[in-house]
Amino acid sequence: MRIVLPVARPGLISAGLLAFLMAWDEFFYALIFTSSPASKTVPVALAEFTGRYSLDFGQMAACWRRCRRCSSPCSSKSTSPAVSPRAQSSKEGSPMSRISMSEGLRQQPDALAAAIATLTEQLADPSAWPAARRPLFVAMGASHAALAACVHRLRAAGIWAARAGCGPVGDADLVVGVSQSGRSAETVAMLREAPPERRLAVVNVAPSPLAELAGRVLSCGSVADSKVSTSGFSVTLAALGMLGDVWADGRPDPVWRTLPGLLAVDLPPVVERVAECVAVDVVGGGASLTAAEEGALLLREACRLPATAAETRQYLHGPMESAGPRTAHVIIGDEREAELAAQLAGAGHLALYVGPCESDVPRVAVPRIPPVARAIVENAVLQRLVAAVAEVRGVPVGEFRFSVGDTKVDSAAAEAV
Repeated sequence: MRIVLPVARPGLISAGLLAFLMAWDEFFYALIFTSSPASKTVPVALAEFTGRYSLDFGQMAACWRRCRRCSSPCSSKSTSPAVSPRAQSSKEGSPMSRISMSEGLRQQPDALAAAIATLTEQLADPSAWPAARRPLFVAMGASHAALAACVHRLRAAGIWAARAGCGPVGDADLVVGVSQSGRSAETVAMLREAPPERRLAVVNVAPSPLAELAGRVLSCGSVADSKVSTSGFSVTLAALGMLGDVWADGRPDPVWRTLPGLLAVDLPPVVERVAECVAVDVVGGGASLTAAEEGALLLREACRLPATAAETRQYLHGPMESAGPRTAHVIIGDEREAELAAQLAGAGHLALYVGPCESDVPRVAVPRIPPVARAIVENAVLQRLVAAVAEVRGVPVGEFRFSVGDTKVDSAAAEAV
């Protein structure tokens, strides 16, 4: 041994180095067979910091340094994915940071309070935001869901507002592009179709491609958000609500100052039963349609649970007939919605009522406040329900299975597909 080992040492070192390099370079094997953040190898975790348009070298270095200290598989839960260099805050000049859904829920009251202060400052002069007669709000995904409450509020005030996903802008006297990131390809394309003097952007991140196109920009201040949107959605909805107040009443409603304190809600013991269901119907009337649409989207994105949103009156015209023992029903609204929840529960189906009315079914109480502000509280209930259901189902929130490359743009000049 005293002779063989010294002679063989160079070969052993070379073999060890080659084995290490082969293991390090085995990227696709690790990518395919590691499904949770806790089991990912260092190369796979580092690759998550590579964005479409940027490399976050700072986060890469921090992740590598941490992995060297703990000598365990690298988890990306405590770090943020790369974001576009254009996703800069109008105040701080820093990119919007990404956080986990649990962190988003915990930070949401403070994030909302900060955004409301920023929005109040921007809307201080109502003459800078003249009311439109026929505004068209355009958005995709979660931002499109936010438009339901805004349109409901404006129509109640006599302003004939409408919302759209993509298509012609028609004779709208103002086209309002709404995108949390400011990078939604379809929204950018629609805003480009409007004359420059008829463009307005509502974004969380500015500057951004959407903000570049708009003549006026209402920015929420780049609050940190999760991949499955939490705070980003709430502050965007607050921006729409406060803008609607300025158009209808000349100033934001005082409720916005107290709204962050209303987001603390407790769920009744229905999470386990919802997690066992194969489908969820989320129903809302009036401005509560926003929470219904966003809740259904969250259930699909975060829980991978088939969910459908419906407006209350439409739901009564047939869709409720599909109710069954493995379908959950989340009903959001006032007296008629409370009655609907009781009817479903009376037939033996799982129902959760979210609203201000008393009910014998499992209920989350929501105060009677102006409709757009109330939609934020209602959605906070859905966000917490979704986070709890995802945990029970063992779904890693924010790890999307499908990558779609044509829904975001990095420049206002880029053509939307």
